[in-house]
Amino acid sequence: MKKAFPIVLLVFGAIFTGYYFLCGSLAGFHVSMLWVWLLLGLLCIGKGLWDLLRKEKSTGKAARVLTVAARSAVSILLAAFVLAEGFVLSGMVKQPKPNLDYIVVLGARVFGTEPSPILQYRIDAAYDYLMENPETTVIVSGGQGENEDISEAACMAQELRKRGISSERILLEDKSTTTAENMAYSRALMSKENPTVGVVTNNFHVFRSVCIARKRAGLSHISGIPAPYPSVLLPHYMMREFFTITVDTLLGNTI
Repeated sequence: MKKAFPIVLLVFGAIFTGYYFLCGSLAGFHVSMLWVWLLLGLLCIGKGLWDLLRKEKSTGKAARVLTVAARSAVSILLAAFVLAEGFVLSGMVKQPKPNLDYIVVLGARVFGTEPSPILQYRIDAAYDYLMENPETTVIVSGGQGENEDISEAACMAQELRKRGISSERILLEDKSTTTAENMAYSRALMSKENPTVGVVTNNFHVFRSVCIARKRAGLSHISGIPAPYPSVLLPHYMMREFFTITVDTLLGNTI
């Protein structure tokens, strides 16, 4: 049993490191926070090798205190991570509510004037919902970033019009740069006092977006509309949500 745990660490270290290089080779090593996988992998491998190769355990009081403190910190971190990922997963499996007053489609990267794959999934999900719910108004939300020829909102509106969605059903919010701004600025475009609203975003992002909409936009009747994200990067973005949920919580954006 004493040798089993270091071997488990080595296996996880190899998986984390391999995943880092797989994602980097397919999507580029510039992907936000991708380095976390390499760090986790190296830490697991280092700890596993240390436990396997060292001959005697330190028995001094200081060593025991440090060991207990380290294990406690790791346990708390893992518990928080599991809790956060449970919330993320709950958002990923949400079923859209029918006949909402508005849906807000959150922007993402635009290449020139064309949507990135991650944005295209959101546009597709919004289109499907609008076709099934003809009385719903859509707010496309997102400003213009660097190296983007048009705003994210304009790109989404353009794509929806191409597919037959009437301009009368589309409202543009093209000033926002964060999810909190997406929701706050979109709320200002809603004429109803207490509207029912759905947030269209990729599945891993639904839980946090709904929380932000409640907190920052004062939307009480808010639900998520998850768009798929069939990519090798899905586990990475789910992991990254732990950190972004933590940051948004500290900033008062979620609770």
